[in-house]
Amino acid sequence: MATTRYVKATGGTTGAFTSKSSPAKSVALALKAASPGDTIEIMDAATYAGAELVIDKAITITSSYLVAHPTIDPTAAKFVEAVLPTIASDGDHRVMRIQGTPATRASFGPVVVSGVRISKGVAVHAPQEPGIGCGGGIVVVDADQVTIDRCFFRGNRTRASAVLPWPEADRVALRQAILDLLGDIFSTTVETALNTLIGAANLALGYLRPGTVIAPIDRTVILAQVGREFDGKIGAGRPNHAITGQAFGGGLATVWASPTVSRCAFEANTANGRGGGIAVTGYGWPTISGCSVRKNTTLAGGRCDGGGIGCEVAVPSKLGRDLFETGMVRFLVGKLAAARAVIGSPLSSISLSDVIDAALATVSPSTSHPVFRGVRTLILDAVTRNWGHLTDHLLYYFVTSALSLAAGDAWERTELDAARKSAIRITETTISGNHGFDDGGGLYASVLSRLTLSGVTVADNIAENMGGGIRLTMGSGTTMSGCTVTGNRAGAGSTGGAGATGPLDKGGGLAARNVDLAITTSTFGSAGVGATVPGTASNLTGDAPGGGLAFEASSEGAMSGIPDLWSSILVEAFAVRSVAVTIGPGCTIGANGAGFGPGRGALPRALHAKGGGMFVVRGDFPDAPTLTVSVAAVRTTISGNRASTVNYLSSAQKGLRVAASNEVSLQDVTTGKEYTESNWDPLIDSAGTLAF
Repeated sequence: MATTRYVKATGGTTGAFTSKSSPAKSVALALKAASPGDTIEIMDAATYAGAELVIDKAITITSSYLVAHPTIDPTAAKFVEAVLPTIASDGDHRVMRIQGTPATRASFGPVVVSGVRISKGVAVHAPQEPGIGCGGGIVVVDADQVTIDRCFFRGNRTRASAVLPWPEADRVALRQAILDLLGDIFSTTVETALNTLIGAANLALGYLRPGTVIAPIDRTVILAQVGREFDGKIGAGRPNHAITGQAFGGGLATVWASPTVSRCAFEANTANGRGGGIAVTGYGWPTISGCSVRKNTTLAGGRCDGGGIGCEVAVPSKLGRDLFETGMVRFLVGKLAAARAVIGSPLSSISLSDVIDAALATVSPSTSHPVFRGVRTLILDAVTRNWGHLTDHLLYYFVTSALSLAAGDAWERTELDAARKSAIRITETTISGNHGFDDGGGLYASVLSRLTLSGVTVADNIAENMGGGIRLTMGSGTTMSGCTVTGNRAGAGSTGGAGATGPLDKGGGLAARNVDLAITTSTFGSAGVGATVPGTASNLTGDAPGGGLAFEASSEGAMSGIPDLWSSILVEAFAVRSVAVTIGPGCTIGANGAGFGPGRGALPRALHAKGGGMFVVRGDFPDAPTLTVSVAAVRTTISGNRASTVNYLSSAQKGLRVAASNEVSLQDVTTGKEYTESNWDPLIDSAGTLAF
């Protein structure tokens, strides 16, 4: 029969602790004495510092204060957290680990932690650590029936392990793999045939562009040059970074778990990874309701996205939970034979006109030069002796081939199916005053971490790079309703000018890349008509586009030194090939600004600050998903924004000079078009909906 065990600082060390007159002196003693289903009630507001509490059975931990005051709200501005007892760490370890197993994940529990403070925890990432260094305050591992209610998390942190270099054997194995693949493509037979083709091209070039001559290719030279380029790009001693969620979640982390978190405050927690306040890693979809996530931060070192909340769901679990770059590299190298087997006939991918066009584009960059991919790309890179491009394209070709053939050997298909159908739910929660040292000052979601946001306020957060309030990427589809996104800033240190890195720092309120996004009845900034920009509600960028929102369909970037490997994962593992952004009825995007410095003044030398309200770019990476954008009642929805870059030459539409793009800048690189509020009429239907 379930019973209550009591705890008080003046209690004893022996007994059953089932009476208020004979409580335990510590939570650990009561936990040891408790049976599954029992409740541990802390009677006073003392601090209980000790070793990590491991909860591996159904249990409730609560406080007498909460029992007497069941409606307390730790998120309230005037709440006095000192009325709650504090469970703290007494050393270099986290406060609490709630530990299930993969086999018992759905049935384990229930576990309830309520009405307590969680403080001074330090989760340290180390080999074999069950929580992979996540959750400085509490980590929930392989457990779904967990409720954390009306708690206060303060001053917890995570610490990543030291970054060690790649083992040289792994670097050499990758190097040899791509050279073996290249050797198969440029066989001696192909070498002879290509030189015959080059001879014919030179005859044609003698008429088309006298003096332009293509040198014959040499298989040995090609292999040697690519080997040198590889050594320059992925050299000995390259840092071997963690890539699957290690040291995430300064306050709380869920690791393959779906707990419910309600009416909790997360303040002044720090992560040496993603999610200063809260993190989700692995295949779990928690519900976060009525919480306050404020003044948390990520450290400048490591994967430092998501100052408030960081989410990373769809990791390659077949390769292990504690995965580093070289683990992924070993997987890819192991698929070399499969990649070599599907090369086919390289000569069938190339024509005489391809060679001529490539030669003309090399001597005259203004000449139209089509985008090449696959074996065709590699051959033309070799013909034009562009060794750097050849090496990058070869690496990309290799990993894309390997993943298209064998992604299921790294990602569990049933887990991916669940990730596509499930979502992390965040409702009636405030995410404010957080600082992310990379992307997503308030909230960050990547690798198929789908979100449902309802009644969420995202305010006054700062990201050093993209997404001052929210950053979404890698297929992390999101729905937003009744949300408010105000006063956030992306690219906090950007000052503009030729040396600025501002184009990377898009999206003062929200930056999204390669995701489905549906927004209704939400506000970014404030009502724009008559508003002062910048005002206190304005979302801002430095010398970067998209003061309110920025959307892009483009490359997801490199991993392990391999160009665009994240894009290969997006397409080949996650099957994300098209995305849609829909801004529906009841939305306001106003009083946002692109091109404002740390002091909130307009940058006089801003070069990239376009689309004060909204910026969209698509078509600048050939393998990116297709992107469509729809905005209902666009003329009133997006109004009263400001962009500091004026009278600029469009980077998408050749010869177009844009006077201003205060409201929108919509760039389609594929079709060579840019639209702003001055020429957007062809995109707007009779109902006032813009379709791009």
